[in-house]
Amino acid sequence: MKVNLFIIILLIFTYCGSREINPLQISTINNFSEENDSVKNCMSQGITNDLGYGLLLWDGECEQKIIIYEDTIFSKPLVSNDLCEKPVVCPFLCKPDYGIFHFIIINIGNQYYEVSYDNGEKKGFIPLYDFYKFVTWEDFLINHTTGVKGKDSNVTLQVVSVKDGFLIGVDDSGNKVKLKWKENNEILINIMLLI
Repeated sequence: MKVNLFIIILLIFTYCGSREINPLQISTINNFSEENDSVKNCMSQGITNDLGYGLLLWDGECEQKIIIYEDTIFSKPLVSNDLCEKPVVCPFLCKPDYGIFHFIIINIGNQYYEVSYDNGEKKGFIPLYDFYKFVTWEDFLINHTTGVKGKDSNVTLQVVSVKDGFLIGVDDSGNKVKLKWKENNEILINIMLLI
């Protein structure tokens, strides 16, 4: 019985130890190909085909490195990015020199966030890092933006409430305006994050 218990414990430790990322894997990931080189020119607000549950907001600390994985047990890294360097992936909102590197969350697990990147064309898994914070779209639009504009409007609105696909915003004159901000999985507004 003791021998069987010892073998089981040994197998558990061996399996858990095999999930660690080999430093050689990370250096290989950082040597991205010419094909991925164009990804570094991210738009400040990307496009998406899935709005998901909300956004994963980066805390702006430059000492961090984000690793996006192919699987939920974090055994197959897809890409690694020093957050204050030029991006090798494009999250939905990207301006790292201002602390903006925010992903759309399309699924939430016990130990991971599934995110989309590169204009919604790619998906991957991010562990529950301390330097990222999940916020719903409603919370984000009300508390984390400096305003929004309709796609065909120059009027900036300060968002005061969000319900379903509409938001209520206040313009510079104090007028309340109702604006449709999304339809299905399409964003119909420009999000302002900087003054």
